[in-house]
Amino acid sequence: MREGCFDCMFKHLGQAAVWTYMSESFSKVPALRALEHLSKAAILQAEVVLGYPEHCGLFVGHLACASDELIGWNPEIAMEIRAQRLRWSPFLYGGEIQVVDTDVLSMKIQGVEDVWANEDHWVGNDFEIIRQTRVLGHLSEAAEEGMEASPGMAAAILNQLGEWKAYMLGVDVELSKYEGLFDSLLHTMKQKGVEEFQLKEETR
Repeated sequence: MREGCFDCMFKHLGQAAVWTYMSESFSKVPALRALEHLSKAAILQAEVVLGYPEHCGLFVGHLACASDELIGWNPEIAMEIRAQRLRWSPFLYGGEIQVVDTDVLSMKIQGVEDVWANEDHWVGNDFEIIRQTRVLGHLSEAAEEGMEASPGMAAAILNQLGEWKAYMLGVDVELSKYEGLFDSLLHTMKQKGVEEFQLKEETR
């Protein structure tokens, strides 16, 4: 099994959830979209720190989306956001929270000279096409990452993927919520963290 399968599965599931709930009112400028993702991440991070771990999936998803938005515009800041997101990995396995300073990341984006340049155009159905294909891609990636790490979770995500494909084809389906998947995945990851800790103790 490739190292980090659970982390990647959680990240892609988070991004799929973000894109599922995203509205067309989302900004047309990549840098501003990244700032919006970071602002949402800040709110969700505070909720997790205050004892509501159910917000962790969307928090990780928004950080990952913020990084993706900047890859083509400012790879250095994109990689810094990614590095900050990875600091949360121990918490997903039951470890301590390492708080991400989203304000510092936001100020770095706003400090770039051409921050509002390179406007793209999401108009009409273009946004909906992008939204639907992003969800499709991230659910598919999450399932693939979990094939060896957690076949049961991968099967549950594939079920969600099937619902989304039906939705894209115009079938009147009630889409499942992501909360159940996040809860199950967090439980599995924390159990994995406990098992690895016990293994280290036994091999000392």
